[in-house]
Amino acid sequence: MVELALALPILLLILFGVIQLLLLVNTKTIFEHAAYEGLRTAVVVKDQAVVAKRVRRVFKSVPRGAGFLRDEPKLDLRQSGEHITLSVHGRVKLLPFFNQTSMVLGGDGTVSLSAKASGRAEPYVGH
Repeated sequence: MVELALALPILLLILFGVIQLLLLVNTKTIFEHAAYEGLRTAVVVKDQAVVAKRVRRVFKSVPRGAGFLRDEPKLDLRQSGEHITLSVHGRVKLLPFFNQTSMVLGGDGTVSLSAKASGRAEPYVGH
């Protein structure tokens, strides 16, 4: 029993660390998907309000809570000639244990995530 009492806290720390890492990877994937969808919209529409609406629709399915988005992600759409770049930035909350640890170490309990997608707007040639 003594061995379990010594090993259990370490095993739980590893377990919750893996869960936190998986949540961050999942959220990063959502950021990348939102940037890609926003870029697809920007290539066709070229209206930043419509692009922002499309990106927000991707994030609508993400719960607001521990391990997820702290607030609405910011996006930066840049176009120079035919080249379009869309960046999505946001802050993600950590799980409560890691949140408290981060605050003790001087952080704010969040991690910054971003994703970038770039492409080229091809001129439409209709039939």
